[in-house]
Amino acid sequence: MEQSRRRDYPTYHHHSPRRSNARSSRCRSRPYSRDSLLVNPDIIDRLDDAAIYQYHHEGPYDVVYAERNHDSKSSPVEALRSSNAETLKATPPEKIRDCLDSHRPLEGVAFYPPGHTDREGRAYEYEEGTNMMNDYGNFMRCPGLKFTDEDFKNDPFYNQPLPKPFASLRKKVMKFRRRRGTA
Repeated sequence: MEQSRRRDYPTYHHHSPRRSNARSSRCRSRPYSRDSLLVNPDIIDRLDDAAIYQYHHEGPYDVVYAERNHDSKSSPVEALRSSNAETLKATPPEKIRDCLDSHRPLEGVAFYPPGHTDREGRAYEYEEGTNMMNDYGNFMRCPGLKFTDEDFKNDPFYNQPLPKPFASLRKKVMKFRRRRGTA
């Protein structure tokens, strides 16, 4: 004898997943659709209740969001594609595997110079990039060398006055105090 199939009759259990209304905007876990260019709020954004509206707090992992990588011309991940490929070419496979398996930073990058082989006979063919610290920077790190005032003469960081972030707030408070004192 075959069992009769159970129908979905209306019950008092409205919170069951079988009867959920997919179109309800109140039940959505994401406020924006997947195709939206607005960043969906993460846990930090949801915890911040200081403002009336939700504000997205920028963080170091924003570059990997799909909303940030929508356009290949301005994508942060796309900008690093060639340098990441060269980095992986310059790294032994066991170091890459160790990085992925043990969730540690990538070690052993460019340990073997371009064109050389390791103990296992693997040749490392990669293009060595520029050393931005020495080529483009104004200050090279040389042990025992002391900097003079002449070295800092053209650096805007040392020549601009210190910013006063609370100057406008301080003016308003002083203006308010003066008004209160005279009234």
